[in-house]
Amino acid sequence: MNRRSLLLVAIAFVVQLALASVGCQTKASLDGDVDHLLVALTSSDYDHFKADAHPALAKEVSKQEFEAMARVIKKLGPLKSKKMTGIQVKAGSPSEGKYDLVFENGSCQLEIKSLSGKLVSFHFTGPDIQRLVKSPGP
Repeated sequence: MNRRSLLLVAIAFVVQLALASVGCQTKASLDGDVDHLLVALTSSDYDHFKADAHPALAKEVSKQEFEAMARVIKKLGPLKSKKMTGIQVKAGSPSEGKYDLVFENGSCQLEIKSLSGKLVSFHFTGPDIQRLVKSPGP
């Protein structure tokens, strides 16, 4: 290999390491956002949610909507495991994470978007979520 080829390989390696570092930081940030969201929901703390949410999301999700989702998440019981199943990072756009969540009384999937440490959107899905949304009572 000539000197120019070695330099190009070295540059590519440095770029790859930098991108991997950003991905790890983003994963840690998204994991933290999930943790904060779950704490806010399980404690029915709307103010905590609003503090972690992007202003547009805080306006979009009313206290009543938040409390309805909190009731569903509480019915699932304590969190047993959280596994990231996908991540998407684009410069200037919200980071996106997909999670499989397992609770004591069921499981669900969570898609979350975050921008600059603020929650932009979240969506819980799965059969247990559908079942619990329809179930009466607290």
